[in-house]
Amino acid sequence: MIRIHRTACPACLAASTTEGELYRKKEVVNALWRMQHGKCCYSEILIPEEGHGKAVEHFRPKAHFKWARNDWPNLLLVCPQCNGRKRDQFPEMLTDNEGAAKVVYIRASSEPKAAIIDPSSGENPEDHLTYILDDMDPLYGQVTPRNGSQRGRVTIEVTGIDDAVFWRERFERLNDVLQNRYLELLAAKKSGDNDCLAAALQPFERFVSSKEKFAGMAREFARMKKLGERFGLTIP
Repeated sequence: MIRIHRTACPACLAASTTEGELYRKKEVVNALWRMQHGKCCYSEILIPEEGHGKAVEHFRPKAHFKWARNDWPNLLLVCPQCNGRKRDQFPEMLTDNEGAAKVVYIRASSEPKAAIIDPSSGENPEDHLTYILDDMDPLYGQVTPRNGSQRGRVTIEVTGIDDAVFWRERFERLNDVLQNRYLELLAAKKSGDNDCLAAALQPFERFVSSKEKFAGMAREFARMKKLGERFGLTIP
């Protein structure tokens, strides 16, 4: 999961934030698809521009937060897998009398503090989520909370981005793409040919961009391999 920059609200949503199903309009769906670079906001898998391989997600579920039914900041686009997993779940973060944070599931509140990450809120999901990149680990490619982040853990649990279907795809991306391109990059550096080195670095410039599938994992891979320090790669 990576940060999503919220674009301008589609004009059709101005009619009502609470009534009807304006969020289903093609203008809204297309705006979300472009805003998210054609990816699911949670799993980062590619979703088709046309057809039924996507769903409008209400970050605060419309079943409990009717006031946000057509509210643009509440709308995201997800793949069917994430849509089916999250459903109407909306855990909130509360503080007990001792000041400790705890997660509870409440059906409605006036100013809820989400326990899960909204990738379009300005918060950086990469502060809370990381990936297992040790190829000797049996969970190679799996998403995991960064530094034990509670919000990272709850986000994974609610959205299901650690489900086997996503894990397999991330494993293949790591094993068949990122690792192979990294070996090519090392070979290019060893050759001493600057043009060859620049050409070998280009795929990583694409892999870490927001438009790419599993960009969050690619960025973590690039940081682990120190591609910024060693090769001058800019990692968003």
